This record gives sequence, structure tokens and C-alpha cells, in this order.
Amino acid sequence: MPKFVLIFSLLTFIACDDGDFEIPSFEFESNLNSCGTYVLYRTNAAATEAFIITLSDLEILQEETTTPIEVSIEESNTQYRIFDTAVSSDYFCADVPPIEPVVIRNWQAVAGVSNFISIETIAIYDINNELTGYEHTINLQNLVLESNGETLTYENYFFGSFTTNL
Repeated sequence: MPKFVLIFSLLTFIACDDGDFEIPSFEFESNLNSCGTYVLYRTNAAATEAFIITLSDLEILQEETTTPIEVSIEESNTQYRIFDTAVSSDYFCADVPPIEPVVIRNWQAVAGVSNFISIETIAIYDINNELTGYEHTINLQNLVLESNGETLTYENYFFGSFTTNL
């Protein structure tokens, strides 16, 4: 009987190792934040998760578009990160990312033929009908994120809208 208890105990300890797995919630606050014009991010309520998109001045146009601009989703421009503590805007605005908070899990975008970022731009006018800026609406089509052999997939994901002023 004591051998049975010992074997059962060992098997229980071995079988119950859940590791450091972090479950992504993908539930972000409604605000779309930006650092400069081209680094866009959304965080969850605790600011421990962030969805980050990096674009260029060739993709965020300062003119109204009749059809949305389509930018290929790539590993370098779309990421989802889980941090060990809350992250602030300083993290996203730094030229060299700080070492804290620590990224626990980094989900990289997967490029594909039909995976793209859609950017629709409309002009904004003041009450005197003078152009004051542009509103950019961003949607992700066929988004696939991978991390450690796991995959998150979204057919159509509304990332958010932000304005650029003249």
C-alpha cells in the first residue's frame, strides 16, 4: 500500500504541471492609442496585454481615400503581447524598448495572401468647412497570430479609429 501511495503521489505531481501558460483574452479597451502617427496600440483594462500595429507614412495617408488602403499583415507590423505587469505609453514610444515590463508571451502575425490591414481615410472639416485633419479606420482581415505552436484566428477584426490633425 505505501508503494501505491508513493507512485500515485509522484504521478500527481508530474501530471499537474501547468507551466507558465498565459491565456490570451483579446479583450481591449475601446481607445486606440498612438505613439507618433505610426505606432498604434490597444491595451486591456489592466494594461498587461497589448495589440500593436506599426505602419508607415505611405500607409497612413494625409488625404481622403476612395477605397481603403490594403497593407499586408506581416510578423513585423502586427503583434499581440502579454506582459508581467502593466505597460505604459512610454513602452511603445521609446526608440529602444525598455526591459520592463517583461514580455511573457509574444504572438506574431502570420503573413498570407489574403491577410491584410484595411485603412480607410476620410477628411474632417470644421464648422467653417475648412479641412482640419483625417480620420483613419483600421480593420484586419484574416488575422492569424502564432505563439509557441498555438494559433489565434480572426476573420474580420475592427482595430479602431484615430485622427491625424493638419
